[in-house]
Amino acid sequence: MKKLTFKYLLEFVVIVLGISVSFWFDKYQNRIEDAKKERVVFSDLNTELRIISSMIENRRAAFLFDIQIINSLIQNSTKNNHYEESMRIPFLIRWPEHIQPRIDDLLISTPDFAPTLLGLMGFHEDIPPGTDGTDYSNLFLTGDGERPNSQLFMSVNVGKEALGARGVRTHRYTLMIQKNLDKQDQVELFDNQKDPFQLNNLSEKQTEIRKTLTKELEGWLVKTKDSWL
Repeated sequence: MKKLTFKYLLEFVVIVLGISVSFWFDKYQNRIEDAKKERVVFSDLNTELRIISSMIENRRAAFLFDIQIINSLIQNSTKNNHYEESMRIPFLIRWPEHIQPRIDDLLISTPDFAPTLLGLMGFHEDIPPGTDGTDYSNLFLTGDGERPNSQLFMSVNVGKEALGARGVRTHRYTLMIQKNLDKQDQVELFDNQKDPFQLNNLSEKQTEIRKTLTKELEGWLVKTKDSWL
């Protein structure tokens, strides 16, 4: 009887130990597999991070190069100037089922943003009469409406309103007049179609165009009550 009891007890212990070892081995194998998967994931993440870091560095270098090109072209440390790199900033607006996707050459300016957006929201009648800018909401919605012949450029010297620069940009030309203290006015005129990089100042050659654009500028200055005039 004792022998049988010992035998069965031993078999029971062996079975329990076998099951325990089997569970432990499976768990150990799972840990090994998980560790392998973790190493693969970490390796992939490191690869992705290296790629992203490389892309960021490439873009940073490209942006710095672009800025150097722009600065070399405009020879100016400020973006408030009359050159195309500053004046031709795209205005993007999206309103599905209301505004048809298209590219429009409307000569819109920053002061026009507020009244135009108010008009798009239906507040045409609530725009104060003295608001700077024009409501072009109907033109945005239908493509029809009165369009400006030019857009105004201003570079204001704070505290010295009689100085600074003013100008106009049409679909073809850009005129800029810079008033300097005790110096002759600096005038620049560019044909943006024939000279897109604005390298040739035509102010002394195209005198009639200069006069026409100067008159256009004077109209803007009267409209905006600019003391620079």
